[in-house]
Amino acid sequence: MAFVLVGDVYRITTYVRFDDRQNQLNVHYYKCTGSIGTGIVDQDAMNGVMGVLSGLYNPLIPTLSKFHGTKWAKDGAVLLAEGLSISTVSSGGRTGDSLPPQVCAVISQRASGAPIGKRGRYYMPSPTEGDSNAEAELTTDYRASLTNFAAAMLFLSTVVSGAGKSTSWQKQLRYKTLGAIAYQDVTLSIVRNNFGTQRRRSTINRADAPLV
Repeated sequence: MAFVLVGDVYRITTYVRFDDRQNQLNVHYYKCTGSIGTGIVDQDAMNGVMGVLSGLYNPLIPTLSKFHGTKWAKDGAVLLAEGLSISTVSSGGRTGDSLPPQVCAVISQRASGAPIGKRGRYYMPSPTEGDSNAEAELTTDYRASLTNFAAAMLFLSTVVSGAGKSTSWQKQLRYKTLGAIAYQDVTLSIVRNNFGTQRRRSTINRADAPLV
């Protein structure tokens, strides 16, 4: 374990379990923008981040699914350096019959300092049948819920184990420029009106991939 320093960027990979099969959900990049308290180790910080993320994701994933944890590493570290947090594993709260797991709502990310061609996106999988209108687009209520979710994801404030300790995190857009990695604060998230797909979430011929 290492201490979290202001300015550190972490790669945080989220996982959701659907129908007893574990699927990678999204990869997020967050920069530590502040800390209160000394000696905050990354495992404690990521447990705090996990708690915030599960609270944001759970209302928007189906009840038969489960926000199952995060893997994390300081960006640029080798894969073997990844840590794990399953501190707040819990079931989803969205009722209704789910659409196929590869069907996703799509959230686009924008950063004011990044070039137009370097925009990002991430996904919210398995909406329910009630989240789709007659034109196979997101319903007004579902889109509003996702808009609130996307806004909350821009800046995370966490409580760390230990009295008086906390961290704050700004969502980052990561891209390459002139052969080097660059980061910009994500300043705007846009929920697309149409659904997208992620084929890797299909359950066809997919073996279960345990998180641990």
